[in-house]
Formats: sequence, structure tokens, C-alpha cells
Amino acid sequence: MTFSTGTSVEALATIRGVIELSAIVAAKQADGSTGVEIIAGDVIAVNAQRQEAGRGALESDGSFEIGVPEGSYGLFVNVETTEGRTSGFLDSDGDGAPDNVSVRSGETTDEIRIAVDEPEPVDETVQDEVLADSGISLTGDTEAPQNTVFLDPYTVEVVRLDEEGGDGTELTAAVYVDGVSGLSAFDLLIQYDPTALTLVEVQKNLDDEVNLLDQNGGFSLGITKLSSSSVNWSVALLGATAEQKGQGRGLLGVLKFQVNEGLAGTSIVLVPQLVLEVDAGTVVLQPFVGAQTEGQGATKRVQVSTDKTSFEADGTAAAALTAQLVDLDGIAFSDDNTSEVTFAVVSGKAKVNGGSSATVAVTGGKALASVTASEAGAVQVRVSTEGASSVVVELDATAPPVLGEGAVGPIALDLNVDEAGDQAQRQSSSTPKAGDQVSIDVVATERASGLSGFQATLVYDPAQLEFASITVGSVFDGALAIPPNPVDGVVRMSVAYLSSSKTTAESGNLGRITFKVLEGFSGTTRVSVVSGQFAVGAETTKLTIGSGGSVVQIGGSTADSGKPTPDFDGDGEVGFRDFVQFAQKYGSQDGDGRYEAKFDLDGSGDVGFRDFVTFAQAYGKPVSPKAALKSVGSLSSPLNGH
Repeated sequence: MTFSTGTSVEALATIRGVIELSAIVAAKQADGSTGVEIIAGDVIAVNAQRQEAGRGALESDGSFEIGVPEGSYGLFVNVETTEGRTSGFLDSDGDGAPDNVSVRSGETTDEIRIAVDEPEPVDETVQDEVLADSGISLTGDTEAPQNTVFLDPYTVEVVRLDEEGGDGTELTAAVYVDGVSGLSAFDLLIQYDPTALTLVEVQKNLDDEVNLLDQNGGFSLGITKLSSSSVNWSVALLGATAEQKGQGRGLLGVLKFQVNEGLAGTSIVLVPQLVLEVDAGTVVLQPFVGAQTEGQGATKRVQVSTDKTSFEADGTAAAALTAQLVDLDGIAFSDDNTSEVTFAVVSGKAKVNGGSSATVAVTGGKALASVTASEAGAVQVRVSTEGASSVVVELDATAPPVLGEGAVGPIALDLNVDEAGDQAQRQSSSTPKAGDQVSIDVVATERASGLSGFQATLVYDPAQLEFASITVGSVFDGALAIPPNPVDGVVRMSVAYLSSSKTTAESGNLGRITFKVLEGFSGTTRVSVVSGQFAVGAETTKLTIGSGGSVVQIGGSTADSGKPTPDFDGDGEVGFRDFVQFAQKYGSQDGDGRYEAKFDLDGSGDVGFRDFVTFAQAYGKPVSPKAALKSVGSLSSPLNGH
């Protein structure tokens, strides 16, 4: 089959057939003493992975039709008649074991005949043995139910799967039985308070554990029947052989509930009845086991949004979180200016408003927070306020770009403040200490001629750096800088002429920004220019800034790590005198009298070819601590040079 888009979809195969009631039922029909009619039923196709691949409804005459992909399938029947329920499976060779039918795409396989056993009347009295109300209080000042009970020879157990005592938003429990022999079906009754809990789903299996009825290769079908305050979970093997029936201990089902926000106090989920269909007959157990949860009695909700779900883990790039307080109907508390919201990092190397947690007063029912990360990976932030269930927000902190990698311009940051223009120094050659000042040049690499002003927005980690000052660069000589107002690690450098003057240089220094290193300095931090604009008269142009020059790193340099530097004479750059010294030591080995460790750049024990390659790559560049010290600790002049 081909759609108009050109995409092909494999045609289904078709299986047709009829179910046949046993000879006993056929005899009853023949003598007219008892009429047996099909009320409802299904034929289910099951693949080799014991998964349902398709199903078809039974017609009143017992015929069926199923559409399935090409493959091999077992066929199982579940049918309800006027004489009761029955089941069966395709057993073509009559050996008592299920057989498969193989089908091909687009083809029909028909004349399939499936025999089913004599229907067994439903024992309606079983359901009547349990009262509609167990008589146990499910919510309020309730005593926690026992989770295991022994009813000789059976043991019924409820195992809590969610984190008990967690945030109180869900309750998940698995129900087990032990001691069964020849289990072919069961009915599990679960009671709960719908004002406290909402049933989300009942699952037959866990990810790593199958249902007791599926442990021996059979195929079971589960059905839920809901009432106002309870649910019946009924599971039966279809056409089970003796070998396929459940034995010993196993999982019956998994119950998932959502804890309603308004629940104050405790509420329990109770299993008052379990009906087992075993070889010995019908067994009715009343275990009264269960699980308990506790609600926070919420009177409000906190709704959290973010401007981005992914951000760079460079310590400066941030995701902004907005927490809006609303009532339980979702209406915002827009007049609330007194409540407080707490943002707390629960996983990941991250900070919120510069710390591991931050408590923020709301304005108009809203609270804002900024999340940064110093290491790539998942970051989780729990947002909470009094009277509401907490919310966990997950963000993705991605690895920051490699320094200097990518296109550069038209605005870039440069740590070499002793030379005009972009010298491409993106990392300091030494690590400053608390109290030092670090200056960074904001440079134009192109398109700077004819401008009346510019603006650059820089971000930094306010826990590690403090804005100190800015000065106007040579490109805008005589222009005025607007004193910036840094907020939460964001500072804008805005410079413009008050007259009709315009810039004349195509590139060069736009300005210089200076930061003070704080006591919280970790040894490495980054400053980034995230946006920029050039102005010509009253018209502004937003710039796309290349990643190769948009970030500089302060600290974390190899020069401070104790490793050898190719700046052997310490003059701030790798030059001719360094080359002469290196040449004199080339070929020396540790212990030969000529060897000096500072020339062994790879630490291999000899000064060889790899050291030469490293030296050649650094030749002509400022790499030593001395060069960095010219910018670390330099004080910026007052605004506009006055």
C-alpha cells in the first residue's frame, strides 16, 4: 500500500475461522434441551513474544476475522455464552498444546477451527460474599493496614513500589500471592477513597516481572471493572493447559494511584477480597492487606515554566524558571505579594540564583529564579511553597563549546588587553585570586565603521565575579557609555555618540569591562557575550555573534597546573630566545647531564619530536603566566576616561 507521500505500508494478513463448542454442548443443542448461545467473545492473535498482535470479535454463529502483520501466531479464545464462560486455543494436531498459524502479508488464511471447552457457570454467590463497604475507614485518622497476611496455605502481600514518604503525589503498589497450585484465574478487589485517591491504571506486569499467570508460557487476559470506590481486577488464562497454570508465588497486578491535592492526613488502599480459581476449585480469601499514603492538604498549586529546557553548563548561561501560584481550579493568585517560593537543586552540578537553593517572595503570585550549571548532565530543581505539592523541573545542561572553536565576530571577547583589536586570547594564562580584578576587551572584528553606537550583553557568574567598571574603547573615542545596572549576572555595555559623530575604524576595541574576583571563585569561570547590536543613526541591527570569540575563560589554565610551559624565559610569549634554549636541549634525556625537565613538555623523560611539535604550535603566542598577569589585576579607568 502506497500513500500520496510515497510511503509504503505493509498490507495486513487476514485470519478467518470459527470456534466450535465441545461435544457435550453440541449434544445439548442437538436434543433441544438446552440452548447455548454466544453472548460475546474475542479471538486474540499472540506473537512469539507473547504479545497481542490483533483481535477479532466473535459473531453469534462463532465466526471471527482478525487482521495481523505477516508472521506466525497462536490463537486464543475468550467467550461468554448463555451457559457461562469458556476459553480455548488453536490446537490443530490435538496434542493439548497451542499451535501456530503462519500468515503472509495481503493474503487470507481461512477455515480455521478452534475448539473450546464446555462453559462453566459463573458462581454469582462469590461476589455476594463481600459487602459493598468493608467497614474500614479508608481516609482520615486511619491505622496503617498490614501488608502481609497468611491464610493457610496462602500468603497475600502488598508491596509499595513508589518511594514511601516521598513527595506524596502518587501511590504505586504490587499485589502478590504465594502458595497457589494450578491457578487459572483470579479476581482481585481493591477499595479506596475516591476523594483522596484517583486510580490511574492497573498493570498486569512489571518491567522485570511477569504476571503469575504468564510465568509458564500461557496467555492471560486482564479486565478491570470500576465502581465508585473500588475496582475489580480479573485475569484469566485463555485455553490453559495444566502445565501453563500458575504455581507457587507470583505477581497478580500493579496498582497506580494519584494522591489528590486536597488530601490532608492519611488514606489507604485495601485488598478486602481475592478469589482464586485453582485445581481444587474456587477459593475466596479476605486478606485485608493494603498500603497507606499521606497527603499534604494542598490549598493551592504551583505551576512552573521555563524559557528553555536546555542550556550550556558553563556557569553563566542560565535557564529562567517562573513559578505561578494558582488555586486548585487553576485560577492565578494575582493579588498575592506575600507568599514565598523555594527553588532547590536536587540533582546535578547546578546553582539557583547563585546557591544550592533560593527562597523568593512572589509578586503578583509569581516568583522568578535563574539556574546555571557547572557540569553537563541532567539538572533537577524542586519548586515548593506552603500549601501546595512540590514540583520537580528537569533541565538539560549541555557541554559548553570548546573555547575558540567556531566563527569569530563581528563582536568578540579578548583577554589580551595590552594590544588593540582581537588577539584571540580566550583563556587566561594564570588563575586570579579573590580580590584581583580581571579586564576583558570587547572588540569588533568587522563592520564597525560608520556606527553611532553599540550595545553588548554579557553574562557571568555573580557568585564568582562582581562587575566593577567599563571604559569606552578607541573605536568609539569621545562617545558616552551609559552606566550599567548589572542584575543576576547580566550586564549590558551601551555606548553612543551624543552628536552626529560616527566611527571610522572597521575593527578594533569597542570597550573594556572589568570584574572583581570574589571569595566564591572556584578556580575557573566564564564570561560570555550573548547578544549585540550596532546602531547607525536611529536604526539598530541585531548581530549574530560567532561562537569562536563569544566566550572567555578566567582561570583553569595549564600554566598554573605545574606543567612545563614553552615560554622558557618567562617574557610572556614564545619567541626566538625560547627557540634557542629549546634547540640546545633537543635530544637530551633524563640523567645525561643536559636534560632539564622544563624543556620536556610532554613529561616523557626526554626532549624529543613531540616536544618540538608542542613548542612549534605555541611559537609566537602569549602563553606564560606573565602575559596573563598584565590583564589580571589591571584596574579600569573611570567611565569615558574622566
